[in-house]
Amino acid sequence: MTPVGMALIGWLAAAVLMLAAYLLARATRDAGIVDVTWAAGVGVLSVFFAIMADGEPIRRVLIGGLASVWSLRLAGYLLVNRVLRGEEDGRYQMLRARWGPRANRYFFVFFQVQAFGIVLFAAPLLPGLFLDR
Repeated sequence: MTPVGMALIGWLAAAVLMLAAYLLARATRDAGIVDVTWAAGVGVLSVFFAIMADGEPIRRVLIGGLASVWSLRLAGYLLVNRVLRGEEDGRYQMLRARWGPRANRYFFVFFQVQAFGIVLFAAPLLPGLFLDR
């Protein structure tokens, strides 16, 4: 599979992931889950890239492993310190108030932009994953 094909599949998967996160955020009225999902998504996509690439195996394991450890650490921190504390992050409260009755529509777009961000943060790993030496 080519790097471009992998990025497109990754973008589709990230869009589905962020749709699920949006639906959870809408049900709980807490958009902070976007941060956790975004961070975890970068790691999951990095592992997908590492598995699907055809470069040198040890390099692929190292790149995928390091990216996933970073993302899981960040996602865990955000989950504990931002989401599970019981109150929506002030940034999202401000957006919800500013957007008023259009908040759900705008949050959907916001979550989908974050899906694109997942791909943007994982894509720089692709050249290293396809190197043979």
